[in-house]
Amino acid sequence: MAHTPGPWVVHLPKPIDEQEDDGDGQIAIHMGTRIKSPGYYRLAHEIVLGEGMEPGQNPEMIANAYLIAAAPDMYEALRHILEAIDTCGDDAVHYALANHQTLGDVVSEARAALAKARAAKAEG
Repeated sequence: MAHTPGPWVVHLPKPIDEQEDDGDGQIAIHMGTRIKSPGYYRLAHEIVLGEGMEPGQNPEMIANAYLIAAAPDMYEALRHILEAIDTCGDDAVHYALANHQTLGDVVSEARAALAKARAAKAEG
């Protein structure tokens, strides 16, 4: 699967009185490498879900942004869980992945990915 590698980061709007350019009022997901130098700023990819927004406006859109941003983390966690189950079946609890993770570490990775997806609830 070819996708832009993580981390994918949610960009939330600044308060109206602090917005200096168009991007300051966006709910967006920034993906890939950032290049920043005087007069130049670039992301590999950006998904803009809403523009001209204020903080806290449209909580559903903010929750969607966090869910999208968590996608690479959830993909990797699910891949590791399925690898453990496919390799060991009922003995998956004793399985150590090639990078020496235990199943407990893989489950922690999955929990962290889900927490990232739920971040909007913590901010709301």
